[in-house]
Amino acid sequence: MDLIKNRKSKIIQSKIHLALHLQRQVHIQQKNILNFTDNYRDKLNLIHMKKTILSILAVAAILFAISCNSSPKLMTESEMDKRIEQLTAMEIDSLDAVLDADCERKMPRMVAAKRDSIIAASQEN
Repeated sequence: MDLIKNRKSKIIQSKIHLALHLQRQVHIQQKNILNFTDNYRDKLNLIHMKKTILSILAVAAILFAISCNSSPKLMTESEMDKRIEQLTAMEIDSLDAVLDADCERKMPRMVAAKRDSIIAASQEN
């Protein structure tokens, strides 16, 4: 009787072991399927991204080609003279501001020096 019980318990244990093994295999297969679908989805996203980048590059290349084909507008002599006058006026205005600030900074010293020289000359006479 004990022999039969031992045999039955071993059979039950082996069935349990087999069931657990099968359950692990099913779980591994499910993970593999999920990994496959994730990889497939990643590949589709990568393809979509490549298409988008290529489209953007194609549009940029077309715009670049169009802009290279258009000839630049050259300035006429009167336009060049006008532009030179504008730039010269801007330079003069900026120089006036710098020279005014320099004069304001130096004026008190120059007045004091002239005053001192006048006083020194008057005291000598």
